[in-house]
Amino acid sequence: MRRRAALASALAACVAGCGPAPSSQPAQARPRLPAIPVRDFTGQARTHLPASGRPQVINLWALWCPPCRAELPALERLAAALAPEGIAVTAIALAEDLFAVREYLAQVAARLPGAVLSPAQPVVRELQLDALPQTFLVDARGGVIACWVGARDWDAASVRSQLSASLKDT
Repeated sequence: MRRRAALASALAACVAGCGPAPSSQPAQARPRLPAIPVRDFTGQARTHLPASGRPQVINLWALWCPPCRAELPALERLAAALAPEGIAVTAIALAEDLFAVREYLAQVAARLPGAVLSPAQPVVRELQLDALPQTFLVDARGGVIACWVGARDWDAASVRSQLSASLKDT
């Protein structure tokens, strides 16, 4: 229980500071993003591990959120651009209806890796998601380098530059 409270406090501090600036914390002091229990698009239960051994961009979104839906095609292009560098991009939808999410992504961002997270999962409360979309940039050990609340134009040179600068910390 103490560990969970400490994690929630660390993530709350990170999320409260979500914004455009990368974290200036050394890698070992960064708050860790927890493992996220998801279902893949075949319906299989999986655990998305932020500490995967490589940097990741993890976008949390929902079908009911127009800004979330608007940024998905650009997020798909970002995933294609970062793949050769070994950086994963994943879109995790907060939803119960796996079919609706899978069908929507098939229409607008078919190559974007994704999964579904039930809003009832305790990790959703731990992440303190006050607004969507919310995007986390994590290092190979799962430490939060940066986080952004709200839709971003992932194709914009300024956003890509900011992301590149943040990734230099990994």
